[in-house]
Amino acid sequence: MADPLLVSSRVEISYKADDGYSSTESFRAGPGSFNDDPEGALLAGFEELSRLLHLFGFGEEAMRRASAAAARVQEFFDNRHDAGRS
Repeated sequence: MADPLLVSSRVEISYKADDGYSSTESFRAGPGSFNDDPEGALLAGFEELSRLLHLFGFGEEAMRRASAAAARVQEFFDNRHDAGRS
């Protein structure tokens, strides 16, 4: 089975700090949007989440979780591709 292809994406991030500051960021990508690259919104959202997590003191945990998620996806692909060879 072929890997699926990403066509479009949308990410919205909202937060509020104890000093009363709050913000909402929205990222869209895909056909007909400002960014035609479908991964654009996911990457922009990931960058904004990373910035916020580091800003509020959770950078190391964010990096651990991102690394663990990438490892799980790699394991999924390895197992799926290995199963196809049997």
